[in-house]
This record gives sequence, C-alpha cells and structure tokens, in this order.
Amino acid sequence: MSYVTINVQGMFCGGCASKVKNALEALNGFQGVQVTLETGLVNVEYNETEKATPDVFRDTVEGLGFDVVA
Repeated sequence: MSYVTINVQGMFCGGCASKVKNALEALNGFQGVQVTLETGLVNVEYNETEKATPDVFRDTVEGLGFDVVA
C-alpha cells in the first residue's frame, strides 16, 4: 500500500471536496481518500500500478479545475 498527500488550492465548499473525492475514488488502484477542506490537503491511499500513481491523482484533481501545489 502506498500513500500520497496532495495540496489542493481552490476548494471552498463541501461540494468541491466531494467532487475531488468522487473523482479519485473512480480511479483504478485507488484504496481510500481523506479530503480536509480547511487545509486543502487530500490524503490518498492506493495500490501502486501504472494506472495509480501520484501524477495520475494530481492530473485528475487539476482536470477538475483545481490547482495542485507541489
């Protein structure tokens, strides 16, 4: 099992947090996610495969219109 924390900017409400959570849950290799709206931190637990990597998670979040800070 692998873990990554993504710092997301632009989440301002519960709907934004749900949007991020739902998009990540739909990915292959995904195991769990915790979105903390107040800090903008998204903790992802996953089985590392070519389809489940931190880059894929970041690209997914950015594809929703949010900014990911390195």
